[in-house]
Amino acid sequence: ENLTKIELYDNKLTGEIPPEIGKLTHLRELDVSLNQLSGALPRELGNLKELSSLHLENNSLTGYIPVGLTKCVRLVDLNLAKNSLTGEIPKSLYQIASLNSLDLSGNGLTGEIPATLVKLKLNFIDLSENQLSGRIPPDLLAVGGSTAFSRNEKLCVDNQNVKTSEESSLSLCSGDQHVHKKRSVDETLLFLALAVAMVVLVAGLFALRYRVVKIREFDRENGDINKAGDAKWRIASFHQMELDAEEICKLDEGHVIGAGSAGKVYRVDLKKGGGTVAVKWLRRGEEEDGNGTEVSVAEMEILGKIRHRNVLKLYACLVGRGSRYLVFEFMENGNLYQALNSTRSEEP
Repeated sequence: ENLTKIELYDNKLTGEIPPEIGKLTHLRELDVSLNQLSGALPRELGNLKELSSLHLENNSLTGYIPVGLTKCVRLVDLNLAKNSLTGEIPKSLYQIASLNSLDLSGNGLTGEIPATLVKLKLNFIDLSENQLSGRIPPDLLAVGGSTAFSRNEKLCVDNQNVKTSEESSLSLCSGDQHVHKKRSVDETLLFLALAVAMVVLVAGLFALRYRVVKIREFDRENGDINKAGDAKWRIASFHQMELDAEEICKLDEGHVIGAGSAGKVYRVDLKKGGGTVAVKWLRRGEEEDGNGTEVSVAEMEILGKIRHRNVLKLYACLVGRGSRYLVFEFMENGNLYQALNSTRSEEP
């Protein structure tokens, strides 16, 4: 009865654990692991109030885990792994407040993991390779990790521990699985919505760029006189005069001396060769007769050869994409009204 320690591990012992073991009330350590013991665990084990370490792993023990074990209030290390134990894990195990290590792996235990086990201050737990079902308490999962609950097909993990589930192949609990799937669907829809928005945005930018390009082309084709020098111009000269296309085409709105439905007339002081000319900018289409540019230039060449004291000289014609400029002799006396009034005032 005064025996405090029994170590008979790995001796090929057979038979059952005798109930008389309950009379060793001073026993602190019992290790009969790695033997061939069979039968049920005697409920008399609960009489070992001083027991701190119980190792019965790697035997052929059967039956239930006796509730009487909860009377071993000094038990620190409990190992019943690799047996053929069945039934549920006793909910009253939490009453062994001193329990630090619990190994029930490799049995045929069924039912749910008691939530009361979280009250224990466990540093180690292993419930793998059983037939347990239900939710895994998060606190126990944090202690043992995913491997401590593996190979229990009906065990599931809460959605909050989804990373652990993915690492250990533990399934999500049904409710959380539905939420997780719904969240996955929502995330997929959000991703698709963002992708569609990006496509629309890119398409819009391309459309805007295309529109800007077309507007610029339209502006150039309609004679943007402030940028006319950037284009390539053809000059048809009808009189001997040194003309610079850029100088003619870069007109200043401050030098407008006339305007009409056909276009505007500008005064241009030539830097090269000196002198002053009048430049008429024709609006798009005003000089065309449907036969193209060559016909217009030919007609203007005829005008340039006309010699008459009442007709202003046409010095040159500048032809470019979308714009036409006629360079005339500049008349110092102003417009026709001024000329007529001036003539009348000179009469006696």
